[in-house]
Amino acid sequence: MIDSAWVPIRYWDFQDVPRAFLVRSAGALYFFDCPFDDFLDEYPDLYDVYLLTTEAGPLPEREDSSDLRRVDALVGRIPVSRVRFDQTRRAGIHESVFELLPTAG
Repeated sequence: MIDSAWVPIRYWDFQDVPRAFLVRSAGALYFFDCPFDDFLDEYPDLYDVYLLTTEAGPLPEREDSSDLRRVDALVGRIPVSRVRFDQTRRAGIHESVFELLPTAG
């Protein structure tokens, strides 16, 4: 990644882009989720974005995201097309995506 505007992700479920990933911004941990829709037989066009914690530290080591899909702290939805991934589409996202989330308060 080229500059500090890129933040690392830890992802699972890759189809063209990561369909589930964790990312930390401003000390908060976010889960971006775009699970396969069996009824539509495709991936939806939106990520559901969940706030998981405000604890600082490295991204947690995980093998999958199935237990994260049970969280209730939905903070917004972002079109998949609006998330800018690094060249590999596996290492990070551009921090500008967080401007698309509603602000608290």
